Amino acid sequence: MRYEEGQYPVPSSLRPAYGRDYRSKREVQDAWDSYCDFIINDAFHPYAGKKINKTDWLHYFISYPRVFIRYKKLTSIQPIDTTNSRDLRKEDV
Repeated sequence: MRYEEGQYPVPSSLRPAYGRDYRSKREVQDAWDSYCDFIINDAFHPYAGKKINKTDWLHYFISYPRVFIRYKKLTSIQPIDTTNSRDLRKEDV
């Protein structure tokens, strides 16, 4: 299935990529703001298991103000407000 710009289904949550794990909400926020990769953690998403980072999120899901990221061995979840993330500017998108 091919999606047009702005028609991508929003993933329900993301998880850290490359075996990383975070112990606190601050670590999650710092990783997101540092453009680290995460994996789409949604079994029914067409791109489940694919990597995504802040740049990708702002390109494909700019109209969705929040992303949920799992941490602490996937037992906790942290909502990240993408509209107030550090160094978010229109020219970055």
